[in-house]
Amino acid sequence: MRENNIMNAAQGLYELYKALPKKVQREIKKLIANDKEKSLLTHTIKKLGFTPQGKMWVELLDGRRIVTPLTPFPSIEKLSAQQRKAWQIIDGVMFSFVDCDEVYHVSQLLIKDE
Repeated sequence: MRENNIMNAAQGLYELYKALPKKVQREIKKLIANDKEKSLLTHTIKKLGFTPQGKMWVELLDGRRIVTPLTPFPSIEKLSAQQRKAWQIIDGVMFSFVDCDEVYHVSQLLIKDE
């Protein structure tokens, strides 16, 4: 029953959208596309590394570089310098290391960065 309500609501929104002038429809499409693009760029990992002072940095596609101490990430802290070089980005928003069982999400860094 809940699925029917959702489908009915979606159909109603679509009908409202179609009733809008074409110019407004185009503007809505642009806004949605820009929002998706911004969201992807804002939190997508480009690369990561480590400082000589024992901190980790992650560079995002939007140009930000987040630097964080390793203490909140004990599994990474335990890795040797050589093991830390064997990192991998997963789906653009997560990362892990070959010799580490944990997968980290960029949001974990953002929360610690704020």
